[in-house]
Amino acid sequence: GITEMINSKETTSLIDRERVKSITFAGSICLILNNVMGPAMVAYPLVFQQAGWVPVLVIILMCFAFSSLSSTMLCEAMQKIPGNGDYSQNLEFAPTIKHYWGKGAFIVGQVLLNLCLQANNIASIIVAAQVMDDFFIFAFKESYALEYYPQFQFIHASHTHPFPQHVVSLGFTVCMAISIPFGVLNLDENMWFQWFSLFGLVGTIIEFIVQFLSLPKNYSYCPPFGDDISGLALVLGVVAFSYAYVITIPSWVNEKKEDVSINKSVWSACFIGTVFKFAFGYLAAITYKNPNRIENILTVIAKDTTGAFKVVSRISVYIFNITTIIPGIPIYSILVKYNLTSIFPPAIAFFLGVIFPWLISMFLYTGRGFASVVNWTAIIFQGFVNFVLPACLFFASLRFGAKTFSYLDSSDSKVYIVDILPKFLKTKLHLKYSLSLIIITIMTILT
Repeated sequence: GITEMINSKETTSLIDRERVKSITFAGSICLILNNVMGPAMVAYPLVFQQAGWVPVLVIILMCFAFSSLSSTMLCEAMQKIPGNGDYSQNLEFAPTIKHYWGKGAFIVGQVLLNLCLQANNIASIIVAAQVMDDFFIFAFKESYALEYYPQFQFIHASHTHPFPQHVVSLGFTVCMAISIPFGVLNLDENMWFQWFSLFGLVGTIIEFIVQFLSLPKNYSYCPPFGDDISGLALVLGVVAFSYAYVITIPSWVNEKKEDVSINKSVWSACFIGTVFKFAFGYLAAITYKNPNRIENILTVIAKDTTGAFKVVSRISVYIFNITTIIPGIPIYSILVKYNLTSIFPPAIAFFLGVIFPWLISMFLYTGRGFASVVNWTAIIFQGFVNFVLPACLFFASLRFGAKTFSYLDSSDSKVYIVDILPKFLKTKLHLKYSLSLIIITIMTILT
């Protein structure tokens, strides 16, 4: 059974392949920012229109602060594990849970963590495949697919004839062919792909904002407060999902250079991402009416026929997909693979992390698959795993009373200590307790 598999493997060393600590501060900003942006950003304009910009702004700021704190809390809890002061044990999220709460919690943590990572990946796959098919229709007037139900046949789609529900499309297949080879690599080996993604992200976001500013604005599309109170549930789900990057932090911290500041990397990247998200979501919301309530704003932008930059914006949608959405897919695959290697042989971990999400996404590609993945996973466990669980681990690490680390006894130690509070407050233990309890309480109530 799974318990025997856990007992038979050393859970403090998750990866058979050597993981090199080579990610610089700039590389850290790049990697974290790409994870912060995520696939849920494309649903921001819809939640702005349904809930109003004031509730959305409040929840965005709350998730920005809580996700940043949860990330640094998780890192400090990892660092307080004996022998892991320099993160040399390559501990991931679930083994950290095992250290503080035991084997039973470890198994539950593995399940919840990998469900979150798979949900993020599936959402990215759905968005990427939809936009890729739209690109083929734009460039070649049609795209193709294999329909597997109710009939097994090859079909095509055009502007006037969209795909039916049960298909494996050309766009889906191309995205899969691009992503799977990168899932074989380690995180640090994907950094060039992440830099490619970052440049594409910044360039396309700037172009989108210029396009939005060039078009007529209608502020009635996005009032301060929405008329439908149910929109608040939607905004909480989408925004919480869009800040579900906390679970990616342990894998990054295990491969960053020792002198890279965790606090500066996390807070800087998350702040930049928050500014991008708000600007993109609000400006798109007051520019495009979106009467059909399409979750993926990229498809709305791609089909827009107005504005001086309409062709450029359409091309930017496709560039955004290739450079931002698709590069995030192998990252989530690698993180699942990292975490599952503590339980399963490498081949099974690879299958579950890299291949399995594509098999599931095949059944969610059309219809409301994207909205279902975002809303249900956010409601059920994204908020708990990304916000509550790291704060609980941090609280447990404080109760363990680990205040000193043996690796600091050496006078030539270059390891940087994580501390969630500024230096002048770092001795105020009650403040750390209070912060962790605040996050635990508020996010438990909301999620």
